[in-house]
Amino acid sequence: MPARYTPGEFMKELRIGLIGFGFIGKIHTLAYQNLLLSIKNPKIKPKLVALLRSPLTAPGDGLATSIFESVTSNPDKYFDQELDLIDICTPNYLHFSQVERSLKTVKAVYCEKPLAMTYPESLELAKMTDSMHVITQVAYMMRFSPAIR
Repeated sequence: MPARYTPGEFMKELRIGLIGFGFIGKIHTLAYQNLLLSIKNPKIKPKLVALLRSPLTAPGDGLATSIFESVTSNPDKYFDQELDLIDICTPNYLHFSQVERSLKTVKAVYCEKPLAMTYPESLELAKMTDSMHVITQVAYMMRFSPAIR
């Protein structure tokens, strides 16, 4: 008989950094916060460590600072942190440069669709990951729908 899983016993903490805190960024944040409630025996425990927000966002927004350990609009400060996963939730035109920089600094990159604005940019990112041992995924929630498959 297999050993029974004890919550927390085998759970690895996954240090997550989000880029963008608009609608999609907030949806992803809710998903991470509720992961332990929605998945039986999860292997990881998400920890919302860092948020890179737009410099145009009002700095007085207390919501982000109450959720993330670090909130900044300075990319250098953000990318200097120790993160296991970067989740990119920004407008499409920013994805290429943010994925490119993220690939150089972390173990995993999760990006909202589309990966980039053009096929050549997407191909460049794909080639970059071939030479690295980085886990990547493009978010597309309908990908398992039979009609989409």
